[in-house]
Amino acid sequence: YNVHYGNLEKSLPFGKKAFDAITCLDVVEHLNHDQSALAEFSRILKPKGYLFLTVPAYQFLWTKHDAILWHKRRYRRGNLVKLVESSGFKVTKASYFYSFLIPPAILLFKLKLIFNKGRSKTTVIPPKPINFMLMAICALERKIVEKVSLPTGISIFLIAQKK
Repeated sequence: YNVHYGNLEKSLPFGKKAFDAITCLDVVEHLNHDQSALAEFSRILKPKGYLFLTVPAYQFLWTKHDAILWHKRRYRRGNLVKLVESSGFKVTKASYFYSFLIPPAILLFKLKLIFNKGRSKTTVIPPKPINFMLMAICALERKIVEKVSLPTGISIFLIAQKK
């Protein structure tokens, strides 16, 4: 493997126009300066290169779990699109996902605040039957997202092309 150390908020160790595509999944919410990372992606992508990005959605869903994971923020789709486009990209698709999980997520977050007094544990894998049900829901949602963008969800994915 050819592994390089880099800092997304500074200059990455790659030349201009080095890549055809960049995948950045649940990373930029950890950075102090997300705009700097997007500018670096633009610098190292070839013209017409693609950026695939995912981030957590909605600041109102913030819990101590976000702090444990060192998140700096959560996003709204419109704000994320503006941020990405201001960095030299044209957004070709932006959608929320895990939308079917919004009601249980809100309920779970509220119950944790009531019964755990705001404490949060690290991520726990649910029992197999629940995990199977969640996977089935996500598979159904994936088929829907192929055709339309969803209006809400607990995460956002975005596909953008460098101008």
